[in-house]
Amino acid sequence: MHGALRVRCFAPREDELLSQLEWVGVTDVTSRDFLQALLTWYEAVVEQHWEPARLRRAFRLATHVESPELVDALRASGYAFSHAEDRMHREAEGPPSGHGWEGLVLDAWSDVGVPLFFEAYHASFRDRPGFPNWAQARWADAFSGYDSFRPDLSFLVRDGDLPVAFLLAAVDPQCWVVQMGVVPSHRRRGLGATLLEEIRQRASGAGCRDLMLSVNVDNPGARRVYERAGYTRVGRTTVYRKG
Repeated sequence: MHGALRVRCFAPREDELLSQLEWVGVTDVTSRDFLQALLTWYEAVVEQHWEPARLRRAFRLATHVESPELVDALRASGYAFSHAEDRMHREAEGPPSGHGWEGLVLDAWSDVGVPLFFEAYHASFRDRPGFPNWAQARWADAFSGYDSFRPDLSFLVRDGDLPVAFLLAAVDPQCWVVQMGVVPSHRRRGLGATLLEEIRQRASGAGCRDLMLSVNVDNPGARRVYERAGYTRVGRTTVYRKG
């Protein structure tokens, strides 16, 4: 078997513990029995190490490669399709695009801290279907509570005192746009393109050669913004969930 398997555990809600098995580049396994045994092992490992037992378990598998055998094994083990995201890439080097921040103010993560970023996140995403409505601490832990998070590459945009856009970034080893958003009152003003140009310049200055991001396949508007900014699709991640 060639590729990589990685297990991550986190708590998206107060009453739930979620684990994710990341199945990256495993292309040469065709035995459904082996795949089902692997899923059984994964769930047993999680059950063995997670406490407290009173919290509801949920299991998720994210795969970069989909095969009929894998889909059959997932269904037989009780997993259902959750969502799919396209991975997109562009090189960090390039000429300036000409986008600017006229009348707006940029703040680094370290300068303003979590509350204003969370305010921008909440206003940007609360109108989206399936918005989880997380508390501030839970959101901050999910999107910044890991070693690859880069506060120096993450920034907030303000219009006066009002947070109107934000971008969070990580480097592992490519520069990833982890999350970005624009509040409804400031959409259709080119802020998305300006955010992407800003992170391109910052990533290039930090020595990153490549920029990556993911976009839900059901979000064609965001995809068009990324394509106009020079991103091209390089793969798809499909997520299945149980529990």
